[in-house]
Order: sequence, then C-alpha cells, then structure tokens
Amino acid sequence: MNLLVIGATGLVGRHLLRTLQGTCTLFALKRPQTPIPAGYEKLATWVEGDLLDSFSLEKALENMELVLNASGKVSFSAQDAPLLEEVNIRGVEILVNSLLAMEKPAKLIHISSVAALGVSPGQDSIDETQKWDHTQPHTAYADSKYRGEVEVWRGGQEGLDVLVLNPSLILAPFGEPGPSQEIYELPLKSPTYYPTGSVNIIDIRDLCAIIAYFIAEPQWGERFILNGGHYPYKDFLAALARKRQVPAPKKPLKGLPLQAALATAKILRLFPFIRLSWDENTLKSAKRSVWMKNDKLKKTYPHPLRTLEETLNWAFANDSVGKNV
Repeated sequence: MNLLVIGATGLVGRHLLRTLQGTCTLFALKRPQTPIPAGYEKLATWVEGDLLDSFSLEKALENMELVLNASGKVSFSAQDAPLLEEVNIRGVEILVNSLLAMEKPAKLIHISSVAALGVSPGQDSIDETQKWDHTQPHTAYADSKYRGEVEVWRGGQEGLDVLVLNPSLILAPFGEPGPSQEIYELPLKSPTYYPTGSVNIIDIRDLCAIIAYFIAEPQWGERFILNGGHYPYKDFLAALARKRQVPAPKKPLKGLPLQAALATAKILRLFPFIRLSWDENTLKSAKRSVWMKNDKLKKTYPHPLRTLEETLNWAFANDSVGKNV
C-alpha cells in the first residue's frame, strides 16, 4: 500500500515514520525549503509539495492509497489566528479537494485534536457525540481545528473514506522539538501558580500505535478520542517539576491573580508587536476540569494506554529522544 504522511517533518509525523517503517510503501511530504530531519532520510521516500499549493499537492498524491494528515499549526495565542486559519483550515480544505480530484481517491486519516470538540459551560466530560457550541468563546486554535474537521467531514459526504482522530495533549521525549517541549518548560516559566482545571494527555508512542492499528483495522466514517489519562493541573505540573528538579507550583491561579492575568491579556492584545503564548480564552479554559472520555477507543483498541508516570519516565530518560519503543 502506498501511504503518504503529510506533516512528516513535525513531531507526530516524525514518530509516525518510525512506527510505520517496513509496514507499507511509505512516502513523506515536505515543503521545498524544509530540510529532511536528520536520521529520517531513509525512513520514507520524500516528496516535495505544499499543503497550500494544490498543484504540488495533487502531484504528491498520485498513486497514493492512504493519506495520514499529521500537519497543523499549534498556538494558543489569538495573534496567530490568521496563520492558524491558513494552515488548519485552508490547508485541510485544499487537501480534501485534491483527494476528491483524484481518479481513485486515497483514503484519509485526519489527526485533529480534542480542542476541535469544544466545551460547553458545566460540562465535566466529553465523548465523540459532542457538538460544537457556536454560542461559546473558543481559542483561535480550537476554532481552527473544528473548522478543519468540517472540511474533512465534507469530504466524507462527497465520497471520501475518512477517519478523524482527536488526540489530547501529546507528550513526547524531553528535548525533542515540538509543542510538548513547551509544556515541559512550564514549571520553569510559571513556578508559583497552577491552573485550577485539568489536563488530558496521551503518550506519543500510544498515539502512533493506535494510528498503525487503524491503518490495519480501518473504521471509516468514525471519530475517536485518543486520551490516555486525565489529571488535575496541580498534579500534572508537580510531576513535571519533579522531573525538572524544581519546586512545584503551590498557589492556585484564581481570584485576584487570575483577574490580573485576564486583564493583562486584554491589554497586551492592543499591542500586536508583543507576542503572547496565551490569551483570555486560554486562561479561562485552564480553569475547566473536563475528562475526554476514551470509552469508544477502549472498546476498539486492544491494548492499554500508558499512564502519566510511565510517559514522563520515558520522556525524560537520556536515551528516549527519537525512539518509539
């Protein structure tokens, strides 16, 4: 089977190449100006193309039977909304249209995010039946992932075989470039306060193994939440602090400190030259405690998922970088 990984130079894409090597005829898409990551040159046949360029994308899709879309921009700053829209929405729209234009369209596994499901007031759990609440404020990232999924489901309605996977926060080896490294820096950047909500996590090894399983046992037309565990931020940040060998945050971010942070975010948004990694909606979402339920996955996927402790022990081991074992 000819399989194309889109987003192959990113965090999830790199790990997928290692997981899938030898299981199929593997191709990896990269932009012309992006170098192939060191050590990944021979894991796949690299083809040049751009998700935002339909001509190059259609050429890369020739003779493909399955596409894994692991591309996407991750940012929780409202200032990045235009880039999020370009990559997470427009890019997916072009991909779906390019697949529909194929004489024999390839199947599509779209790796999205639990952020695409949204959260309504008062919810303490979410499953695959969740409906996006248009009346609620969402982060720019969540909105972009939701609207990207709309394009995927449109493709499904127009005849594509599609599968949507919604992973929670993906944890990878410490020191490896990607969003998880920013998470590992939190105990150093915010040593005093912890959010009062909770976080859902999944080990990147489990994520890749699940994707490999669904390649072998496809569930077209379905959505699955991929979540390995649900932890209060206090416990999560304390576990990270132990690994970073720094004191854990002791004070909950609520009351006056939270109001001050919200006011600061609103003021700084007036100055576009100041880069923020968060905004008001990010702070508000960090107050929520919502369990991303994985009951549907557990009924389908036959293997247990790793705990936070197991993941962090591996992620901070000296020899874990670049390994999927």
